[in-house]
Amino acid sequence: DGDLALRGNFATLDNEGKIIDRRAGRKIEREDTEKISKEIEKKIRFSNPNASVVVAPTVDHRVIVRLRDSKPLSSEISNTDPAYARVDGMGIAKAVSDFMKIEKCIPLEQTEDAASAAILVNEFTEQSLEIMKKSDVNKQRSQKNKKLLNSILLRDAGNKYPNVKPINDLHSMNFSCIVDMPVEVGISNILKMKAFNAGGLTDYEGKASVAAQAMETENAIYVHLKGPDDFGHDGDAIGKMKNIEEIDKRFFGTLLDHIDVSKIAVMISADHSTPCIYKGHSDDPVPLLISGDMIANDDAQRFTEAEAKKGAIGLIEGAQVVKTAIDFFKT
Repeated sequence: DGDLALRGNFATLDNEGKIIDRRAGRKIEREDTEKISKEIEKKIRFSNPNASVVVAPTVDHRVIVRLRDSKPLSSEISNTDPAYARVDGMGIAKAVSDFMKIEKCIPLEQTEDAASAAILVNEFTEQSLEIMKKSDVNKQRSQKNKKLLNSILLRDAGNKYPNVKPINDLHSMNFSCIVDMPVEVGISNILKMKAFNAGGLTDYEGKASVAAQAMETENAIYVHLKGPDDFGHDGDAIGKMKNIEEIDKRFFGTLLDHIDVSKIAVMISADHSTPCIYKGHSDDPVPLLISGDMIANDDAQRFTEAEAKKGAIGLIEGAQVVKTAIDFFKT
């Protein structure tokens, strides 16, 4: 506790500082992200001699930045990523425009800890821009016509490990998961969920088989499938449609062949919308499907936003989803 951790994106800016790709092409060689991260760590010099930074790349364009000072740093600061606002400690997607620039970090409370945190974030941003601009990594990427890693967009600051009740204790059930992405891995660790390994991101048959087998010992398993979100960010509606069809066939087709739906129910939803027209997240409601022989049918016929409005569940908040599903199973 006291360190400041922020989620980040390697992004590409043009010569005027406009963000032209929030994910720098997304599929970035690990060697490049690691090399430029180490370069930033080595060369950055904060005005506060007690301050230090760790830049830790994770998957593709994603990176974690950890700032440390001799005194605790407040997480009550704004994002530098212009696509996300900070509301009640949560990152909320904003409308994405074509003329976004990195925003200045400002303290959201009148405390020395917040002011110090904002100063460090701004110094990190300003210096890292110059370091990345001159980096040999980007010289080589430019020669290969690859998008430059010339900025890091920061959001969702946190300064302590979340203190939450383990999900198994909360619901008196055995919850487990199959997750690949850093955020979901972190959530599963915090909630003390047993994690199963099931191949790569698109090994849909493997994930379905592992999930079905896990249900022999678990009460519930959460499976996170990343694919459609990426196509949404790319604005590729056809690719998104085909990926959903692929998941339908390869994951759900395999899953239903390996479970007894008279005993096991399936819940399908999403944690957010990523409309292709926006190429980013939005706050639009997402469909929620709960299906199994023990679940009564309603008027919804397809898994779409329009059909979901006809369903018996109604409009609920994300925090209500698990409890709602459990209540359906029990009744």
